[in-house]
Order: sequence, then C-alpha cells, then structure tokens
Amino acid sequence: MLTLCKESHLTWSEISKQFKNQGFDKSGKQLRRRWVNWVDPSLKNSELNESDEDKIFELYHKLGPKWTEIASLLGNRSENNIKNFFYCYIKKIQKILKKKSICSNIKKKQM
Repeated sequence: MLTLCKESHLTWSEISKQFKNQGFDKSGKQLRRRWVNWVDPSLKNSELNESDEDKIFELYHKLGPKWTEIASLLGNRSENNIKNFFYCYIKKIQKILKKKSICSNIKKKQM
C-alpha cells in the first residue's frame, strides 16, 4: 500500500481496484482512511508528551471537536490519534471522579 500510494498518481478507487486484483476487498474510502490515520510515513505515532496533551485541551477549548484542525496545528498527528487520546483521557478522569464519589459516599454513611 505504501508504495502504491507514494509512487502512483492513482485515485483511491483505482488503488482499491488494484488491491481487489490481489485478493484484498477494501473500498477506496477504507484505504484512504487507513492511509490518513495509520500508514502515512509522515505521521508521528509515538506517545504524546505533556506539552502536546496540554495543547490538545487548549485547542479543544478554543475550537471544539474539530479534530482535523487540531491535528494540523499539532503537526504530523492523525486526527484519529488526537481524538482517541482526548476521549480516553476524559473517560479516565470520569472513572477517577466516580471512584472518589463512591468513596466519599461510603465515608458519609459510616459516620
């Protein structure tokens, strides 16, 4: 896929047809999405550092859930990567808050 995408000037539909000839049944849209989010060699797939994390929340506060725009401002990160980080972080915080709430309710009942 990497070679086909980098070296050819084919549309995603045409690339899809080439893959179907090799036994892979993926649509042009599926191939494009995989390229944009995972395969493109210019993407950074390493873990986010603290300043990137802070910037994501700052940009989310300013722009809302415009993941493509946020990803472009961070540089070489996929929108999917950014969005997944954000929602995983939110879930983690919610879990912690829920646990604290349950603990405080138990302490109140014991008194």
